[in-house]
Amino acid sequence: MHTNNRKHLVIAPHHDDEMIGCGGTIAKAIKRGDQARIIIVTKGELSGIDGSIEQNIQIRENECKRACAIIGTQDIHFLKEKDRA
Repeated sequence: MHTNNRKHLVIAPHHDDEMIGCGGTIAKAIKRGDQARIIIVTKGELSGIDGSIEQNIQIRENECKRACAIIGTQDIHFLKEKDRA
């Protein structure tokens, strides 16, 4: 483990884009002792399965939180901007 304790910022338009785009890189950085902050820009309300928009938003946020916990970060912020705006 190095002692630089670098900080990484990942800005993703939708939930899951952070993992698809750079999940492995984030996990590797955290493993070596770096910090990572994840920002999800939209609510993702235009994607989902059956259910209300609010239910789909909550499901997507929960999935994102679980995925980030798996790679070692809990520093996630949801800006909840309108999807495709």
